[in-house]
Amino acid sequence: MPVQVKTRSHSFLRILIWTVGSLVILTGLTEVSLRLLFGLGNPIVVTPDAACSYIEAPNQHTYRFFHEVDINQYGMRSDAFAPHPSPGTLRIMFVGDSVAYGTSQVGQQYIFTQLLRRDLPSIVHHPVEVLNASASGWAIDNELSYIRSRGIFNSALVLLVLNNGDVSQPPAVIQGGLSQDTTYDHPKTAIGELWSRYLKFKLRGLLPRRRKDQGDAAHMSDQIDIRANLLRLAEFQQLVTDAHARLAIVYLPFRSNLPNGAATAEAILHQWSAAHHVPLFDLSATEESQPTRAITLDGAHFNVRGNRLVAQGVEEGWSAVLGDN
Repeated sequence: MPVQVKTRSHSFLRILIWTVGSLVILTGLTEVSLRLLFGLGNPIVVTPDAACSYIEAPNQHTYRFFHEVDINQYGMRSDAFAPHPSPGTLRIMFVGDSVAYGTSQVGQQYIFTQLLRRDLPSIVHHPVEVLNASASGWAIDNELSYIRSRGIFNSALVLLVLNNGDVSQPPAVIQGGLSQDTTYDHPKTAIGELWSRYLKFKLRGLLPRRRKDQGDAAHMSDQIDIRANLLRLAEFQQLVTDAHARLAIVYLPFRSNLPNGAATAEAILHQWSAAHHVPLFDLSATEESQPTRAITLDGAHFNVRGNRLVAQGVEEGWSAVLGDN
């Protein structure tokens, strides 16, 4: 009988060791797979900023869900650049929110700012540099604060990317500005990020396809915010002009709000642009020509096809809106 007890004890111990070892190996393989295949554990990190509440932390490179995201030394989703453009080079600076940023669901080379960097030289007949100062959830106040604190980096042209939600959006703060693309710090493990940012909420049935940014819905009833934002646009224009550059607006309403949901914001921006002699690229008709699901990820943010459509719309209207610039 003691022999049988000892044998059973050894058998149980071997099973326990095998089980624990298998779990450790499986966990390790899962962690490595999530990191290498899906980029989990390495999201884009935002950092607090005294001027504009938050920016993407400088000098980041991530590969998530088969898409690359690069953040340069100034917290922009664009290539690194020197303080001054080379002689004969047209430097263009885009400023915007998550629509300009492009989300991590679209690879760096497919966002419309990068497409324009590639295509514009054949239109303007000069080498072109394109800067993309944007962040998920930013409002006009955050965008103004970025250029007020940092300048326009010797750009000749600044293109402010606005949607219909921006017209009445109050300043964004870091606590509410983050999307599912970004976080405050790197998670300790890829498995932990998978659970805490995705599976936990999926299982509870609380997570929509994409967490909304503050500017994803237009609340046109708040006249105070609208007036404040129009004053900010005027200051934006003055800062750009004082830097010996030119300001233009690229209006990209949420496709899901077209045709009627964005009409008030469109009218306000057209009126302001005309009064202040600021060129306006209005791509409402370009967007409306395509079904919502065909060009967006969620009704607001563009997929690869939508980014291509935006780039083409800007290119086709370039001479008419900006003349020889």
